Amino acid sequence: MARKMEQRLSYCLAHQDRPTDTRCAACLKPICEECTLTTEVGKFCGNECYEKRLQSNERIKVLKEEEERDRIPRMMRMLTGWALKILVLVALYFVFQTLPVAWKAWLTKSFKGLWKTVKSAFK
Repeated sequence: MARKMEQRLSYCLAHQDRPTDTRCAACLKPICEECTLTTEVGKFCGNECYEKRLQSNERIKVLKEEEERDRIPRMMRMLTGWALKILVLVALYFVFQTLPVAWKAWLTKSFKGLWKTVKSAFK
């Protein structure tokens, strides 16, 4: 058990004689207690990494807000597209119903052949 614990320990980069299992939350460098900058968002090796983490967190927050803001318009575009497709299909159905019998027979025969071609492509 002690050997496993010893394998997980690293040595602080600034103090090579100090084993540590703490790593900087931004760059993952091993750091000892003396080198650790403890903040509300984690432990860091210095102010530079802490500032990078704050900037990263802020960017993530902005991206999530943009995604949430764009979600409803994107959903509306998708629903509008589906509604138009359904309307076209309904219109085609009613047009088909009003065609003369000879045309219906020809279209039915043509689409059966097309459907066979499509099905055979996926076998």
